Amino acid sequence: MDMLPHSFQFSVVTGCTDGIGLSYAKELARHGMKIVLISRNPKKLEAVAEDLKKEFNTETLMIPADFTELNIYDGIKERVAGLDVGVLVNNVGMPSDPQPFLDVPEGEKTYQDMLLVNNLSMVQMTKMILPVMVKKKKGVVMNVSSLAGVSPLPFVAIYSATKVQWYLA
Repeated sequence: MDMLPHSFQFSVVTGCTDGIGLSYAKELARHGMKIVLISRNPKKLEAVAEDLKKEFNTETLMIPADFTELNIYDGIKERVAGLDVGVLVNNVGMPSDPQPFLDVPEGEKTYQDMLLVNNLSMVQMTKMILPVMVKKKKGVVMNVSSLAGVSPLPFVAIYSATKVQWYLA
């Protein structure tokens, strides 16, 4: 984590309430950054914020947001406007249960939601945060993907397809 732009105050982490996203939030807090926590579950957000405060004395801003919804980005933008953001961790992701392509329950909705969460979220969040970094001529954008993007997995075709985009970028 020695790539951290220490002249910035805030990091933004999507999908931050468990797994890789939570690990990034903790590591950034350990390095003294304030964290904007974005995830869909308000109770989990509160628990993470409390843990970060207790363990690292870190200031947090919690933003509940469901990335399957297109109308969330204006609200997020309003909440982060004016913040000195130097790190963006695009971690939010939506996996799928392994099953034959044609047997996915609510197939069309599931596929659309996966594209919104796994792809559009990274584009929209980067578009929102990058101007601050460009203005300061420094910053870090981390797009978390999956090995399924490199080596597609059986019975999760759409998930694998949504993850390959970030290896080709």
